[in-house]
Amino acid sequence: MGAINKRKQNGGFTIIELLTVMSVIIILIGLLAPALNMVRRFAWDVKQKNQFKSIEVALETFNAEWDGYPPSGWSGNIGDYYCGSAKLCEAVLGQDLLGFNPNARFTYPDLTYPQSVASGDLSNRRKYLPLENARANRLGNLYPDQLNVDLSNASLPGNIFVLCDVYPNLTNNETGRSTGMPVLYFRADITATNAKNISDLYHFTDNMPILELGIPWRPAQPEHNLTADIFYDQIKNENIPGVERPYREGTFILLSAGYDGVYGTEDDIYNFEK
Repeated sequence: MGAINKRKQNGGFTIIELLTVMSVIIILIGLLAPALNMVRRFAWDVKQKNQFKSIEVALETFNAEWDGYPPSGWSGNIGDYYCGSAKLCEAVLGQDLLGFNPNARFTYPDLTYPQSVASGDLSNRRKYLPLENARANRLGNLYPDQLNVDLSNASLPGNIFVLCDVYPNLTNNETGRSTGMPVLYFRADITATNAKNISDLYHFTDNMPILELGIPWRPAQPEHNLTADIFYDQIKNENIPGVERPYREGTFILLSAGYDGVYGTEDDIYNFEK
């Protein structure tokens, strides 16, 4: 009776009991952590798909007004750097984010933009995407080490705006805010709708300048995984047996690097469902 009463008076746990409880908690955390990460990544993916829907609406409105989707080829006054990703931003927001100029020719720098600003006439400009939700960033602020440019000089490629995805993989060098990787844009070549190869309908090289900038936070691994073969395999419409045709063969494709921020990996997000 004395020993029992003494235990009741102490009312504490033994070291073995505490270790057992801690072990159970650690095991539960180990089981729950992967599930929580999956839920978190799923939430990010849903957010990214919603962003694509907003961009799609903007591009469809652009198409309805101008009888065609914006180009995505890598051409412009500064050459290779003005590619699909930048032309997407110009179409929905304008080169200067003050609205698309109907006199523009998707070259950079396009003199129609500073002229209209200088004259104070922005009445013919159109914004097809709300600026506050566009996640537009200058390339030079996303890749300061790779581009090494003076952003005050508008003729340099670092001054170009691109739309970024929703994943917080990058930090804007100017604002210090987290942002995502550039959204890649590929327009279908509707003049080649009877072509036999997917590469005739979509051109992998349309965003090569962005891919060649590499992975900002991995100096030892600058290249992305996305190659022409991987790209065409990812956009192949598997619902059409025996014929190689892409998804969205008459419109356009949007591509996000996904949760890992690397193009060409399994978590890439496209604006179609396989």
